[in-house]
Amino acid sequence: MLTSFLKNWIADIVGTVAKGLGLTKDNVKMQADDKVFEATITFNNGTEYVYYISTGEDENGQVVFIDRIDGKGSTKECRSKSEMIDFLTTDINTGLVAEATEILEQQGYRVVLNESTQIDEAINNPDEPASKKQLWALFCITKQDWRGKNLTKGEASELIQKYSGEKPKAGATAKSLDSKIKEDIMNNLKPKLDKQMAKAFGLQSVVGDADLEGNLIPGGKRYKFFGSGCGWAWVKYDKRNKKLGEILDKYDDIYRHGYFEKFANEYIKKFKEREMGAVLSQDIDIKCIIKQAALDFAESIGINVKGAYVNSRLD
Repeated sequence: MLTSFLKNWIADIVGTVAKGLGLTKDNVKMQADDKVFEATITFNNGTEYVYYISTGEDENGQVVFIDRIDGKGSTKECRSKSEMIDFLTTDINTGLVAEATEILEQQGYRVVLNESTQIDEAINNPDEPASKKQLWALFCITKQDWRGKNLTKGEASELIQKYSGEKPKAGATAKSLDSKIKEDIMNNLKPKLDKQMAKAFGLQSVVGDADLEGNLIPGGKRYKFFGSGCGWAWVKYDKRNKKLGEILDKYDDIYRHGYFEKFANEYIKKFKEREMGAVLSQDIDIKCIIKQAALDFAESIGINVKGAYVNSRLD
């Protein structure tokens, strides 16, 4: 529950963040009920960052949850004023740089990806006054107001190149993430699947037509089963952690559409049993291994996985 004290405490933090970004109280709108504090930070060009802030408790005490409601930001658990300020400032700065990159591309800039990512531009009239979009891009990158400095387009272009830093082009992150997941599937998940599939092959049972005493009837139908049994597995996590959910879904999607059929055929040939394809698809231990691999991967790339774990049940 958000008490009056907590609301004032959060309001002070949001005001501090806005001030650090060169904004005034006119750029900030805040409202709250007993459960959620909503903070809207608006830049002069209309760009908005809207956050939902709530509180809760875990084994370590009270915690503050912060979500950017457009779904493009991060979910963060904070335990101090400084941690909240650092997170909000970093999250907004990251968004500003992304917006600056988009502006640059719309204005004729191109992002060059090589050993060091850089931004360059070719402009036809370098002596004309810098455009409003160039000045806004400079503000996004440097957090300084460049209006009134009589910059030309050419000078603005040079400053943008100087201060832009190494920021990847839109799409490059997604491609890099796909590649990392594929590499993880082959280097980390696959060896674990190999080991568990061999173990499942050793857990063989036969069922078939039997008499009232449970004895198999000679000549009756026989069915082979391998492994620990059919079941389901899933990652239990705070659904406000959108980034973790996105990574888990992507990992699962790449595995199912890019590797499952290939691995199933491999195990069928290796063990000379068609049922081993069903084991890869349905065995509860296999499913747990895949979900755990996805969770471990998310943690390895810096995603917050605190409190997340793999759960399962037999069919």
